[in-house]
Amino acid sequence: MKKDDLANGDVRRTWFYAKTDIACDDVRLRRLRDTAQDEAVRRTPMIETAVKSLLELDPIDVTPATRQGTFHLVHIACTGQSSLIVRSSRPDVMDPDHTLNIEAVLAPHLTSIRVPHVPVRAVAIGTKRVAPFDLAIYDMAPGESLRDLPETVCECPDLLRSIGQAMRDLHAIEGSGGGPVCLQMGDDEGLRGLHRNWRDYMMLNLEAHVAGCRAIGAITSDQSEAILEIFIDHAAVCADVPTRLLHGDLGNHNIFVQNNAVVALIDWEDALIGDPTFDVAMWLTFHPPRRHAAFLQGYGPAAQDDGFRLRCALSFLRIALSKTVHRHRFAYADLPGRQPAYERIHRGVSAVKRVLAGAKGALFA
Repeated sequence: MKKDDLANGDVRRTWFYAKTDIACDDVRLRRLRDTAQDEAVRRTPMIETAVKSLLELDPIDVTPATRQGTFHLVHIACTGQSSLIVRSSRPDVMDPDHTLNIEAVLAPHLTSIRVPHVPVRAVAIGTKRVAPFDLAIYDMAPGESLRDLPETVCECPDLLRSIGQAMRDLHAIEGSGGGPVCLQMGDDEGLRGLHRNWRDYMMLNLEAHVAGCRAIGAITSDQSEAILEIFIDHAAVCADVPTRLLHGDLGNHNIFVQNNAVVALIDWEDALIGDPTFDVAMWLTFHPPRRHAAFLQGYGPAAQDDGFRLRCALSFLRIALSKTVHRHRFAYADLPGRQPAYERIHRGVSAVKRVLAGAKGALFA
């Protein structure tokens, strides 16, 4: 067995995105989501015991978080001096779950260039010494999650520029290869992805995702063929990219802010090594076009480069295909009054065509 495989590398190498590609039937996936809160309540006493053991804290008050993840459950542990976050695995999904160690692996790199993140207090993976599941303990993020703030907050240009700048700073961290961050590295090794290069990752499961989108009526047969041609024709573009550390899931739930500035990026389990445009495109998929200009201004001049714009459009399209399959697997409903989420696929195709035609201005009007 390769050393990568010792840290779930064999499984993670098969994923473009975990919730899209994990080998688990859809009914079971939805059940995991629907039972998360009850399971979090059930294991609260075990979390309390584990935190006391790992950090030698007493007394301590542990409660389930209001919002739960699907593959990881979340608890808040309050001590006399501070509040901590505990994320724990669901062993029926992955056992052991080394994705809980990603923050600890990345922490020295993030600290070196002052990317705002939360310190890791302790990690217990694979031992079952303190609990019948794996867990990681973090400081509570300062500020507030963008998800918990009014929508109007996300319209603030200063905040949008701060998010762009935080992402640009993150992308100063170099790596090699492509795809999910390898969790088994020697002391003298830099960050690297589990795939040979970024192109291999971008093409991973592409045909399956396109077929899945076609099967649920998100795209037609002709559109599916055209999309596959786009990626085949531009495979070389995906190979010739700068390889940097990417967060991989910079939605509002993972961005904490205070006074219109980013103070923490959390939950790095989907971290990648690859093209910076992927993180940019991921953020763009979460937000309407009216917010894009200020965000891109904060990211800097690189976002105006024609090569960057083409790769960003390709990344947006690739993410949209994956997200559409992901949403279908979990039976997520579209929000009232908004376009169907799969419309992002068509926006991605249009953006690629606009860039290739030499159009300037907004990519995703």
